[in-house]
Amino acid sequence: MTYRYIWLIILFGISAFISWNYLGIVFIINIVLLYEILNRIQSYNFVSRFLYVFPFFLTLNVFATFWLFTVDAVNSIITYGTNSALMTFFFVIISHINIKKFDNKILLIFIWPMSEWLLTKWDIAWPWLTFGNVLANQWFLVQWYRFIGVYGGTMWLIGMSYVVFLIIISDKRKKKYLLISVLSIFPLWSLFSYLKDDPGNTESEYVACLVPSENNTNSSAYDKAKMLLEFLERKKYHEEMIVLTPELFYSTSSKDLEYSDFSYLLAGFLNKNPYKLLFGAEIINDSVHKFNGITYIDKSSYLFRTKKKYVPITEYTPKILTPFFGMSNYLKNNNDDAYKMKKNIHSLPFVCYEILFSDFIAENSINSDKLLLLTSEDFMNDSFYGRKQYLNIVRLRAIENGRYLLKCSYKGRSVLISPKGDIDKTMSTTFSVTKVPLNNENTIYQSAVRWLSR
Repeated sequence: MTYRYIWLIILFGISAFISWNYLGIVFIINIVLLYEILNRIQSYNFVSRFLYVFPFFLTLNVFATFWLFTVDAVNSIITYGTNSALMTFFFVIISHINIKKFDNKILLIFIWPMSEWLLTKWDIAWPWLTFGNVLANQWFLVQWYRFIGVYGGTMWLIGMSYVVFLIIISDKRKKKYLLISVLSIFPLWSLFSYLKDDPGNTESEYVACLVPSENNTNSSAYDKAKMLLEFLERKKYHEEMIVLTPELFYSTSSKDLEYSDFSYLLAGFLNKNPYKLLFGAEIINDSVHKFNGITYIDKSSYLFRTKKKYVPITEYTPKILTPFFGMSNYLKNNNDDAYKMKKNIHSLPFVCYEILFSDFIAENSINSDKLLLLTSEDFMNDSFYGRKQYLNIVRLRAIENGRYLLKCSYKGRSVLISPKGDIDKTMSTTFSVTKVPLNNENTIYQSAVRWLSR
């Protein structure tokens, strides 16, 4: 019994590593094992079920996001433990549900995606391991996410795994093979849709991405602005253009945002040029109150929006946890200029961690004509796997929302991603300009999220 249990955990870990880093469809093995576990624990009490299941979800967290440990060992252990405990809790709760004609194995297909969505609604959310994200490795097989999103992807994975599980334990397999064939329509249709040529977009917009070198990261806001203007003057773009920088490009006080050498330098330049600047910014109100967000500057306005989804503990600590982890690095602020910013550039720009929240992105990109992402991947400590997984998740947001997505990143790849999830262009230089095709037609997934959020 003990040896079998250990071998199941080892298999669970190997499958998790392969699926989250190379071949997402392999994750079906993990979910089939979860169904086997669900069978085994039916006679256990709540505590025994929890203790039996917890090592499996801990193994999933460690083997899928092992790279976190090299970034911050203490916080990674907290993340592993907390997320594993929450996943285990919901799994055990589902294991106790038995409704006539619908046992908990079927209910898992519907309730687990709801638990994933629910766990994005609090301040220590870690949506990285939403099951549907695992298929991002093969983005060409999940074009149907524009209809049902990443949570629909979770449902598909669990449903497919349930049928596979039934085939393994059952003698009568003919009907199950038929179900496999029906569920396989989704990736097959996706591949057909992916390979099909799309009509080209008639409208487009110039967008520039400035990524400072490591030598310039500690420069003042004024020096960074001067560097940007030198690039713009050298390129001599006369069309209207949006200019992006990565997250936390500069740091300044709220007082100096509009009244400083930095702001006067930009104002003088923008009076002569039709540019719209989007700076990743840290706004410091005082020694305690700081905000992480985006500053928007054009000829006539200075706007600021704060980051709404912070990395737990590292960036934002809920009050209930401050006795254990100290004061939060940043504050939350819902009263900002997000609406005006979106109106001015026909898109709400997102910041780093926010892109992990599927329904948040869908709700806030309604009627946008593009997706813009300002991110700093410095927190990944140059992890190949961390950056790879993050980029794959970003691909899914482009698919779900049917928009071109421009990702301007420090310590990561700055890329233009198509609505199919392809990388159309990699911006490898310090300053790069690209044409971003525009589209403001909302996907079914976006419309569904908007309806549900009312």
